[in-house]
Amino acid sequence: GFVCDIPTAGCTNGMFNQALCQCECIPPFCPDISGDCMDPSDNCGGNPWQECTRGVNCPWWVNPLKEESCTTGPIVPIGNWDIYNTREACCNVNFAYSAYCDESEGSGSGPTAHPTSADPEDFQYEVVPIKFDVSGLPDSIIMRDLKDEMSTVLKRILLRLSDTIPGLKISNVEEQVVLNRNLEKALRALKKDVTLYF
Repeated sequence: GFVCDIPTAGCTNGMFNQALCQCECIPPFCPDISGDCMDPSDNCGGNPWQECTRGVNCPWWVNPLKEESCTTGPIVPIGNWDIYNTREACCNVNFAYSAYCDESEGSGSGPTAHPTSADPEDFQYEVVPIKFDVSGLPDSIIMRDLKDEMSTVLKRILLRLSDTIPGLKISNVEEQVVLNRNLEKALRALKKDVTLYF
């Protein structure tokens, strides 16, 4: 059967529809030649969620009117370019430590006592370093682009992993070693490999 590959970086200015195996774009953006929502031509049929069903196939985004919550609907607010396929995905990305966000609306509980952008003081977590060894880089490579792409792919993999392991929370992915331009040139001149840590 046909296997639909989800783009590792997701869809810019939109969200991926696995049933259609394509990015659905927030107007005025349309899919470009690569399928990502980067073409601001506004000529691809208007709002793809006009007839969606809330809680089933409408996009989700952070609710600006209520703390620690995500909301859904057929019309994405103007200026909001970050949308998600599910409430759970929206909550995991934006409020990883919230005990409130992923509950159904109207459940009666309030936001958690701890800030959702940082872990509670007594929360047990482990910092896991990940090392990438990269060799054979061409002279034309732009290190910042390479680092950004590796970080994006790593975040996507970890988000998928957190969906399959109960209780696993990913709090942050950050680069630990930043190479400056002079060091990059020196490494290339010496034909050494580059090591990146996250």
